[in-house]
Amino acid sequence: MSPTIPSAGVNHPWIGNVALTPLARGELVRVQFAQLPTATENAPSANPPPSNVTLLISLEVITNSGPCYLDNVRFES
Repeated sequence: MSPTIPSAGVNHPWIGNVALTPLARGELVRVQFAQLPTATENAPSANPPPSNVTLLISLEVITNSGPCYLDNVRFES
């Protein structure tokens, strides 16, 4: 996962990866990443808040492994 927030000077910092293989299939599972870089963590609370946020999520999947769904993607502190 890699966010970009140009107005806050955040340009694709690597957040990390999470192995999906051990997760249960066919149900929604919460996935969390390690601590965000400080600039990325502080950007959403800027005044005014940034309106140019892009979140790049890359999935590496095995052929015929079924669909992957994303729901309720958010930043929490």
